[in-house]
Amino acid sequence: MRDFTDRFSDEKGNIKPASEFGMPGNWPKELLITFELEEADGATKLKLEHEGIPVEMREECIKGWNESFDKLQRNIS
Repeated sequence: MRDFTDRFSDEKGNIKPASEFGMPGNWPKELLITFELEEADGATKLKLEHEGIPVEMREECIKGWNESFDKLQRNIS
């Protein structure tokens, strides 16, 4: 299991509130992302948890992660 932090920032890396990027909801200054890998039927299964996402943005974030994983799958196939 690996944990990472996620924050909104400008092009210079300065941490900014999500509201400056038009993101609705009450976003924390820092979010926690946890990745867990496990073997499943001869393949690798990835479990991801992204903590702190406001309820109103949950579906959009799930969609974004799924799109990222789809792109990754295409690039390694």
